[in-house]
Formats: sequence, C-alpha cells, structure tokens
Amino acid sequence: MKKSVSLARIEGIIKRIENNSFVDNDVLVLMVTLRELPRAGVKIFEIGSFVAHSDVRDKGVVKDILSRNYYMFSMSLGSDRHLIDSDDDRLPYYFPDVIKMQAAMIGHEKLANDFGVSKGKIKSLIDNLISKKTMIKNGEYFIVQRPFSPIEIKLLQHCTSIISTDDGISIDELISDIRQLLKVEAPLVNTQPLEDRKREIFCALACLMNDVRYVLVKDKGVNASTIIYGMDRVQVSGVFRIKMVDKSESSDAVYQTIMHPVFYSGYNSGEIFDGVVDVRSFGEKTFTYNSSKGLISVI
Repeated sequence: MKKSVSLARIEGIIKRIENNSFVDNDVLVLMVTLRELPRAGVKIFEIGSFVAHSDVRDKGVVKDILSRNYYMFSMSLGSDRHLIDSDDDRLPYYFPDVIKMQAAMIGHEKLANDFGVSKGKIKSLIDNLISKKTMIKNGEYFIVQRPFSPIEIKLLQHCTSIISTDDGISIDELISDIRQLLKVEAPLVNTQPLEDRKREIFCALACLMNDVRYVLVKDKGVNASTIIYGMDRVQVSGVFRIKMVDKSESSDAVYQTIMHPVFYSGYNSGEIFDGVVDVRSFGEKTFTYNSSKGLISVI
C-alpha cells in the first residue's frame, strides 16, 4: 500500500474517532495500517500484528513475553525449580532461550547501565553464557561445563528474577507511540482525538485481542490464551498452566494456572464495562465493543 493511501486512511479513521462514530473494525484497520509505516515501533507493530492475525499466534513480542514467563514460572514455582535450587550442574532445556529473550526484553543498553559496562560487554557475556563451551544440550537438560564468573552469576540472577516479568504494553504507551509516529509521518494530522478517546480505543482493542490462542512450546503441547480480566485495572491477560509436580506411579501431574497482563489500562471495571461484572465473568462471558456507548458489553 502506498504511503499516501495509508496516511489518508489513518486520517479518515482519526476523524471518525474524533466524531465518536467509529467501530472496532476501524480500530483494527487503524492498527494494521499503522504497523506498515516505516517508522512504526515495536508496540505499534505488535498490537497491529495481534489484531491482524487474531486466531493462533506463533510469533511476536506478546508470544515472547508469554513464552519467557512460562519458562520463568516453571523455574521459580514449577517442577523445574529443583534444578535451579540445587547444586546440580543440570539446567532446564529452555534455559539459554530464557536468557536470550529476557536480555532482549530488558535491553542491552539498560543492562549495560545497570552493570556499569558497555553494551558490547553485555553481548559478549550473553554469548559466552549460552555457548557450547558453557552449556551442552543433553536430552531434556543443559549440562553446565564450567563455573560461572561473579559478573555472569549477577547477570543470570538479574535475567531470571521473577520480578523482571512485570511487563506488557499499556494503552498510554501505545497512544503516545502512535502520536509520536504520526508527528513524523503525517505532521498535519490532528492526533489529539486519539488521546481524547483513549478509553474507547482501549475497549475496542481489548475485545479484538480477547480469546486468542498462542502456541508456546509446540513439541510439548504448551499453549496460552488471552482473556479480558480485571476489576481495579482492566487488562488483556495471557493465561497458561505450569506443571508443579510431575506424574508419578501414585499420582497424576499437578498444574497451576498463571495469568499475566499483555495489554493493560489504568481504568477500573466501572469505566470499561457496560453492565456489572465480577471475577466469575472473566473467561466465561463473551465481550463485544459497544460503539454507541464506547464500552465493552458483556453477553
């Protein structure tokens, strides 16, 4: 699509947003069109891709967040925690992937600032940590081949901290990024309506992003799905299960459900839903965007 056509389409949708005459499909087209602009950032591209392919997703930032969190919670709470807590030289088969994904999400520049070293040093540390000289794959495990240095231990602790999984994309960040993008790509377009109708845009996007299935670990049949959730802070959350106890001769495997926000707002349920909701509504009810009220209807 030519850039001029894309910008004309974007401007037309923003005018409908300004007039409060837009529907959820307008928001879908807006995000899909924005992601095609050359300077579109990661958040815009990810949300645009999410709503464009909202059946089964097998790639993207949200998928990486969910995959990383599945692995992190499996190590910290699940049946793999004994490997991390013990003096055994074995690590879970996904450990190098966790380090790579988490370092990428935190950002090499931030890690460099936190550790007082250069970005090149951070990259070198990560490359060495996940190299075959350090860890060798052996079936379901990686076997550690050498002792870790003090700075490597510190980096591993930082990248495997469960506190570091508190991320996702906020509607405030998304709208800000869109306005900054259009300030460069289409400086004459009035983007204030995006800020003025931010709550309504969130409602439409939340419905578009609801009930999407993700494949996290294909060969092990591990999946996640998204649901609209939240009373104090409404969000779209990814939901997956981790194995707490392996199956044995005397009992079945035990699983725990984990929920993590992937797209969130600062709005409470009274500001978002057309009708009364409670915790039991989430995951059981159908949600649709009510364009006449600018709210999410519960069916």
